Amino acid sequence: MTLLSENQEEKVHFYNSTLSDQDCFLIAEKLKPNTSCVLLSLGNSSVSDEGLKNICDAIKTNNSLITIGLGNNKISDKGLLYLGEALSSHKSLVTIGLGNNSIGDQGIKFLCEGLKENQVFQDLLLYNNKLTSKSCEYLSDLLKYDSVQKGYFGNKLIKKLYLGSNKLKSEGISLLAQALKVNETLENLGLSHCEIENEGIVKFAESLGSNTNSGLKYLALGNNLISSVSVKVLFNALAECKGIQEVSLEWNNLDDECVEDVVEFLKKTNGNNFKKLFLNNNKFSDAAAMQIAEFIVKCSNSEEEKCDLNKLEFVVLSNNNVSEKVKSEISKLLFESKCSKLKIK
Repeated sequence: MTLLSENQEEKVHFYNSTLSDQDCFLIAEKLKPNTSCVLLSLGNSSVSDEGLKNICDAIKTNNSLITIGLGNNKISDKGLLYLGEALSSHKSLVTIGLGNNSIGDQGIKFLCEGLKENQVFQDLLLYNNKLTSKSCEYLSDLLKYDSVQKGYFGNKLIKKLYLGSNKLKSEGISLLAQALKVNETLENLGLSHCEIENEGIVKFAESLGSNTNSGLKYLALGNNLISSVSVKVLFNALAECKGIQEVSLEWNNLDDECVEDVVEFLKKTNGNNFKKLFLNNNKFSDAAAMQIAEFIVKCSNSEEEKCDLNKLEFVVLSNNNVSEKVKSEISKLLFESKCSKLKIK
């Protein structure tokens, strides 16, 4: 194992290694005086809670690290206790990847307590752990602040939060929604495969829609339990987010009932920076797919500024209940119109 030297190696990778607690100790000892290491990759390396404790001892004194990758390891709540303590005073760390570990709600509580004292940290990746709605309570408090009085009591800089593949359910997203009423900095929110139902989506949308200063750009809600009944209120809220660029709703239960809502959303976001809408693996029929296709083609060929969809890159409609015949018709329509903004196959 090659260890980083004191004044070199801007990016250090131990990914896919097998690191013992002693290995982590040796890495930490080299990291403490280092002034140029900006990235430390320890993913998929069997890092334990005690190994992370050693790394955290170095984080407390190192002022160059910007990103640490700790995904796919053996980290549990105990490890997050050490990490939260280290982050409370760290002045440079911006991103931590903690996906695919064994972190539970108590670990998130430890982490959030540390991050409330940190005004530098921005990106937190927590997908595929053991989080429940209780974690959302802690994360919501972290994201909240009083935008009128500027009385900050959470981290006001977090931009990216990935929570996918955790059992947050509707209760969890409802708790996160409370923060979205006032948060202005969160840009990327990943909530795919979290067992979220319509009730949670409605509460989420209502909160988001009440915040005219939301900074949300990317929202992932794929592989949940969302149906057409809640999509109208969701699209209405997202249309008010002037910076929204990408929405993922694949692998849900959307059908023809919400096709007008899809079209209306694309109309409302035209002229903003909206770029990508993922609707694949839902239940749209031939008629719905054709309606969306005709709308996109019409607007793409329009000379009217209000209807040109010039910023839109694509809408994905593949793997719905669309017959091969209609797919061919839509493909022909797109080809003849020189339009590439719809993916149907």
